[in-house]
Amino acid sequence: GDEVLIGLAFCVEHTLRTSDLFGRIGGEEFCIVIPEADKEGTMLLIERIRSAIEALPFNFDGKQLKVTCSFGVVFLAEEIDSTMLLMECADKALYQAKETGRNKIVVYNDMPKDLLSETSKDNAG
Repeated sequence: GDEVLIGLAFCVEHTLRTSDLFGRIGGEEFCIVIPEADKEGTMLLIERIRSAIEALPFNFDGKQLKVTCSFGVVFLAEEIDSTMLLMECADKALYQAKETGRNKIVVYNDMPKDLLSETSKDNAG
């Protein structure tokens, strides 16, 4: 458990730029803030992190473990007007990534409108 989290954190920290922020927000969830980056550059960076984590060698009781990560990405947009909403949108994309096969990247801003409206309804109540 802890060995995997430490290895994952080390891998991510050494892939990010010095201007990027990375931290654990709880359990097995982390947050990366990538300021002043365009969509294409951000997606390349996230894919580089995803594939680097997938390639990490972990052994447990003499057995090789394959570790993968799912990513929920959200880009700032006019309708996302608070940090709380930003995190909720990223969380929605993360769970969509997990529900559709794991070890993938889902961008909230690219999700189908019916899934986006569920998030809007959740935030209204």
